[in-house]
Amino acid sequence: MSLYKAIEPAALEWKEETPFSKEFGDVYFSLSGGMEESQYVFIEKNNLSERWGQNNDKDSTGHKKTNFTIIETGFGTGLNFLCTAALWEKTKTSDCSQWLEYISFEKHPLQLADLEKCLDFFPSLKYLSTLLIKHYPPLTPGFHLITFPSLKIKLLLLFGDINNTLPQLETQADAWFLDGFSPAKNPDMWSEFIFKEINRLSKNNCTFSTFTSAGMVKRGLQSAGFEVFKTKGFGPKRDMLCGKLLNKNKYENEKPEMEKPGIHASKEPWFINPTPSPTTNKTATVIGGGLAGTTTALSLAQRGWQVTLIERHASLAEEASGNPGGVLYTKINGQINSQTEFYRNSYFHALNFFQHIPKQDDILKHCIWDDCGVLQIVDQKQIDSLKNTGELWPENIVRPIAPYEAKNICGFDLDNSLQKNILFFPRAGWVYPPLFCKTLAGLSDNIRLIHNQNICALEYQCAGSENSNQWLVKNEKNETVSCSDIVVIANSLGGNQFKQTQCLQLNSVRGQISELPANDKSKALKTVICHEGYALPAINNTHCIGATFNPRDKTAEARTKDDASNIEHLKKAAPNFLQSLDMSKQEENVRGRASFRCQSPDFLPMIGPVPDETFFREKYHGLNHGKTKINYPEGVYHPGLFVNLAHGSRGLTSTPLAAEIIAAYVNNETQPLPKHILNALNPARFLIRKLRRGR
Repeated sequence: MSLYKAIEPAALEWKEETPFSKEFGDVYFSLSGGMEESQYVFIEKNNLSERWGQNNDKDSTGHKKTNFTIIETGFGTGLNFLCTAALWEKTKTSDCSQWLEYISFEKHPLQLADLEKCLDFFPSLKYLSTLLIKHYPPLTPGFHLITFPSLKIKLLLLFGDINNTLPQLETQADAWFLDGFSPAKNPDMWSEFIFKEINRLSKNNCTFSTFTSAGMVKRGLQSAGFEVFKTKGFGPKRDMLCGKLLNKNKYENEKPEMEKPGIHASKEPWFINPTPSPTTNKTATVIGGGLAGTTTALSLAQRGWQVTLIERHASLAEEASGNPGGVLYTKINGQINSQTEFYRNSYFHALNFFQHIPKQDDILKHCIWDDCGVLQIVDQKQIDSLKNTGELWPENIVRPIAPYEAKNICGFDLDNSLQKNILFFPRAGWVYPPLFCKTLAGLSDNIRLIHNQNICALEYQCAGSENSNQWLVKNEKNETVSCSDIVVIANSLGGNQFKQTQCLQLNSVRGQISELPANDKSKALKTVICHEGYALPAINNTHCIGATFNPRDKTAEARTKDDASNIEHLKKAAPNFLQSLDMSKQEENVRGRASFRCQSPDFLPMIGPVPDETFFREKYHGLNHGKTKINYPEGVYHPGLFVNLAHGSRGLTSTPLAAEIIAAYVNNETQPLPKHILNALNPARFLIRKLRRGR
């Protein structure tokens, strides 16, 4: 796909301490007034200080907005973002429910060293620039979400040609920073196509500003429905443009008549996301206290929602999320499809997410997670896959290493053959899931925990007004445990037990890990070793190894034969490490733990709104008979009901991004993934597939 063309980093040259683009022959900023120009052209001319200072922005329904969205057409050095973030921090910190969404495009992103050098010229922005540098994404194509919870800012960077990435975006902007290089030097950034996309992605009365006053830009924006004003430019520059959108429906008449009143099947109307109902209470119930539930609860709580987190056991993370150790990493796949795209994006996001989580518990003094690195023993096929898709995997994310290098990294000769293919993930590592989940649940005062409640039924109560419609969350005694505006089901294999979710296909996969006592020799292991299973460095004087994979096996008790299987796999992959454990003297000390992973039939999670099965079967019945050349209505989903399920064995990697997807649905925020990936995660996909197959 052209969306995933390899990124060519920006080529900078410096002229009297001013950074220039070699490709476009234009300046990134003026050292004498870079910050001042950014503040004048973009912040002042979009009237941001006044709009944020009033703290009363409303959406189209008259309700207070939960986010303010800015889209920028050239990220460059990030200076505009940092100036905007500084103003946001100054004016919006008292309102924990409203976030700034800053979306920026960049075809040639700066390399990290160049970015640091550029931002060193702005010491007053040091705190914010340090955060940006710390979380700056790898230079790979596609969407990169970075969250700054303490600032209430989401930064979504889209690396690649804007003509390819802009159509992948679904949002509605409050303001545009049109900041590509000059139209004469970079005409592709200022085309009729771009102006049409700007209209599509803008709210009514959305503002814009740009440093240029070129006639082609003025005419292009006017043709896209904007009222355009020419005003005084910054410093010696005579003119610049600013204005606002007056005609949101400018291009409505250009749509083919066949698309009205329904939507052609090729547009997949069943996946059109329902707009969330406005609410003044902002109450949420999350069912399930594992990885999916706690990450979701935190994402909602950080946006001002009062969250009730319900767990059926006496403590959080007692089932599949309760293993004493898990691996944070990803797998390399030579194919580019929705599955590999999702897990690549989720891995990049998880690396940033964990930087906001403390590494050690202050009370127990127990490590919660450690980015010690992961060595993955692979076959030649995966090495070839990495070579074939190298543009997606920069060396600071993953690289092949020789077996002799592995010894220096992990502390052990894996074996004596020196013939293994090994990948090294330097930023990956291990996580202690039970303490991780408890830590997440304790990071916000907006999260209320309820233990020992087995939720069996959900009832939607219509009270005659949108603001008073509520979900009643009931236990096995038909007692109402919680009452809230929205519900997120994140209880793994229990996710399809409700009347509203019986259409969801969830598969159980039994897995068993084994805990082996550590000793002075084995504690030399410094990184995670992944093979057919995995082995973790010592955690609480114990090495966790695993894990078996047994679909449809319902045996809950740990089995010695599964411990033996885990040990045998480790022996094949890292015999020298296994020898250090001296298993002949302590086989009786091996402890097994069995749990059940939740998977979907296509191995992707289910993340999003719950479809109304009756509506889908009635309105899309034509798919049963191959009727794809007709118009269908938009899909109908249960209002305020979402699922975050089926993460299988990859929950540590996938659930942080999944939680952001849920939060974006709930708050009507910009989604952090392209539409085609969201469709691949949509819980309704299996209903549609059944209908297409005549079932």
